[in-house]
Amino acid sequence: MCKDGRRLNIDFFQECHLGYVPANAIVTSGSKTWRQREIMWNLINYGQQFFSSDIDGDFHMFDSGNWYSDLLFTDAAVRLMKIPEDRQNFRAWLEEDFIAQIENLHKYTCVNPDSAHHFVPSLFFVVLLSLLAKILS
Repeated sequence: MCKDGRRLNIDFFQECHLGYVPANAIVTSGSKTWRQREIMWNLINYGQQFFSSDIDGDFHMFDSGNWYSDLLFTDAAVRLMKIPEDRQNFRAWLEEDFIAQIENLHKYTCVNPDSAHHFVPSLFFVVLLSLLAKILS
């Protein structure tokens, strides 16, 4: 599904997409105070100083080893960065355009572009909406 209403095969994702997905973030309940969030950040930040991937040792925050992947954080991560306080809520982080696109998904029925007469519900969008609902609650 494209923003302009067209439907294209997944191979054309660069020409037609609903929006960019924001970077990963560590989130907490909106009921946490500024002090509680600061304590959590200090703990995680302190941990990455001692357990980053470039420090010797058996445990690394950003490297899962040879037999596993993405155990604690994605193995592609290099370090964690603190989100500026004015962006520390889901609407500011995800941005209104992304939220609007997710909220509008219920208007569409997914169609296989190779056989437009056959409707196929998309499990991906159902899961995505469920995750968003969980984040919002």
